[in-house]
Amino acid sequence: SCASQPEETPEAPTEDVTPMTETIDETAWIASKIYGEDAKAGRSTLSIVAEEEGELIASGSTACNNYRGGVKIDGVTIEFGLLAATRRLCSPAINGQEQAFLEALEAARYWARVGGTLKLLDPKNQVVMELVDKADEHQD
Repeated sequence: SCASQPEETPEAPTEDVTPMTETIDETAWIASKIYGEDAKAGRSTLSIVAEEEGELIASGSTACNNYRGGVKIDGVTIEFGLLAATRRLCSPAINGQEQAFLEALEAARYWARVGGTLKLLDPKNQVVMELVDKADEHQD
């Protein structure tokens, strides 16, 4: 059920891409893997919400600091703008995860949603981050 698009788009992701009836905004996500490594050092989160003007805003926690900034989503493409973050000092493990989390957001160019999992992919279609729907998280 793909509608043909007259404009040229970059090379499409090789991941199975969810039909556009599903979106990734208005959902809270928690990073489960960043560059293939378990994101266990802390709780890194991503939320994308539309403001009144229709602009999409990405915000959340890097596991240590809070961040916020613009994001553009067009079909299966995604691009995060400049993200402003607080500057608290954290443990080295959390600082490492925070750095990787922010780098993965910056590298993301495509997204694929498979049920309660969101995958962010770089321009070479490599998965840079996997996130799970906060509503599906079952931790005690």
